[in-house]
Amino acid sequence: MEPERALKPAAKAGTREAQTVVASGQPPDDFPEAEEGCQVEWGTGAWPEDGGEATAARATAPRQPRPTHFVALMVTEPGLQAGVAKAQEELVRAAPSCAAFLVPPQALHLTLALLRLGGPGEIAAAVSALKRALSDPGLLVPPQVTFRQLVLLGPHVLCAPPSPSLENMAQVLSQRLESEGLRVLQPQGGLHPHLTLAKVPRGSQGHLPVPGPSPGQELGNQLLRQLWLCRMGRAGDTYQPLAEIPLG
Repeated sequence: MEPERALKPAAKAGTREAQTVVASGQPPDDFPEAEEGCQVEWGTGAWPEDGGEATAARATAPRQPRPTHFVALMVTEPGLQAGVAKAQEELVRAAPSCAAFLVPPQALHLTLALLRLGGPGEIAAAVSALKRALSDPGLLVPPQVTFRQLVLLGPHVLCAPPSPSLENMAQVLSQRLESEGLRVLQPQGGLHPHLTLAKVPRGSQGHLPVPGPSPGQELGNQLLRQLWLCRMGRAGDTYQPLAEIPLG
């Protein structure tokens, strides 16, 4: 692992008006390296947006603290990276303005836990707690996950859910980290790990089109061999991986 490697922020996903489409098989012509320009409030695609009633409820609810760190499964398999690039290229082919909203390959990940840590001492404690949590049996870690389809959440988020789902794994992991004394943050409805490919920043007038279906096409697979503890930057900054912890 290269400590200097920066992870640019992926997007925050929504849950309203989910529409499932199959990933496109068109090859990429030119993958953009610029930041996706997303204004990150919660950082890692873990806090779904929903209907107006929930929005109103959040407006009157006490403001939750922001996470400072997160536990992630990074996309490292070349085949999956290539599949994501193909889907992103098809998106840009359909709507060239969406190129600014793409998540770059080094930022592709699934969030499994959100933490609020106070300083170097708590970070070191979090690394130790994460090692213990991942080494104990009963976490139900699949050997790999497959991404078979894209899901358009409203007009602003394009993501891919893993198969099998990692929701149970994320829930158990959060419980274990909390039992270790760490401050674990949970969104309403729980954490729903997914891979964000594109996200229109909040306040933008842009929207994402529905990608054209291509039956039988998969994005690819990701082996579950290790997780990463990452530090969040402020909106527009990069994320920094702090530790890589093997699974099992």
